Formats: sequence, C-alpha cells, structure tokens
Amino acid sequence: MTTTSTYLADLRNAVRDLPTAVGDEIVAGITEELAGLSDTDAAERIAELGDPEFIAAAARDEVGEAPTNSARSDATWYTMVTAFALLLGGLVVPFAGWIVGAGFLWFSKSWTLRDKLIGTLVTPFGLLFSLLALHGAFATTLCAGDSCQSTLSMPAWAIVLRTVVALLPVATFVYLLVRARRRKSRG
Repeated sequence: MTTTSTYLADLRNAVRDLPTAVGDEIVAGITEELAGLSDTDAAERIAELGDPEFIAAAARDEVGEAPTNSARSDATWYTMVTAFALLLGGLVVPFAGWIVGAGFLWFSKSWTLRDKLIGTLVTPFGLLFSLLALHGAFATTLCAGDSCQSTLSMPAWAIVLRTVVALLPVATFVYLLVRARRRKSRG
C-alpha cells in the first residue's frame, strides 16, 4: 500500500463513528487534496494534515455531539419507555416513577449529554411538577350563605407563567423523542 492509500484507510476508520455525510465529506476532501501529488508531495501534505484521529476528533467537536452510529443508539421501545417515564412517571408513582425515567435517560446511548441535562433539569418530576404548578391557578369559589362567587385566585400573568411551566414537560418529551429519532437515522 502507498502512503496515501494507507492514510486514507486510516482516515476512513477514524471517521466511521461520525454522521455518514460528515465522514464522507472529510474523506472526499482529503482524497481530492492528495490526488495527483507525487509520493514525496503526498507524504509532506499528509504530515501537514496530521493524524487521522485528530482530524476525526476535530470534526466531532465541530458537529457538537457524541459519535453516532447504529450501535450507539438504544432500541425504539427503550427510548419510548424512557421518554414516557420522564413525562408520566411522577404521576404514576409520585417522584419514584420519574427517578426511574431519569435513570433510564442517563444510561441510554440515544441522547447526548446536553439532551440528558435538558431531560433531567428542565422539568423535574415531569407532569407531576406541572400539575403542582397549576394547582389553584385558575379559579376559586367563595361561598357565603346561599350565594357562591368564582374569582381568579391570581393575576393573569401568573396564570400564563404557570401554564407555560405546565407545558414544559410535554415540550421536553417531544424534544427527546425527536433527538433520539434523528440520532438513530444518522447512524
């Protein structure tokens, strides 16, 4: 094998865990750079380019995510159970159900560190937290004798804020499912 073909084989191996389009683009670009160079010139250019592992590491940093391939994602059922446990676990088994979902999330290979932090910290305890936030937000009924009157128990801005907080678990649920699906499709 020539120096160029050995280098390109090492490069293909180094970028195998990047998204396919990114790895292919890197290999194609460097192949084009080395095409037509004499062995001496190619060896000099290879020395300038550096170790294929460093090129792949730089690409991973630029992509901004952990390496992806089909071996690095979980089964679809696992991602669904995890997302539902984060959303509904706190309602089914208060607090403990959500903690199980968070454990599934952190042991999963389907999400990046950023995804795991969002899934854990944006709305702890999922919908349980949201229902607690909404508790008493809309109306109270005051009764005196035979007459009852409904009134808002808090200002409108507080109701809007609590409603937004209540929707965060659903948004996080959708976000996690979309991110898992994208990672799986890239692999």
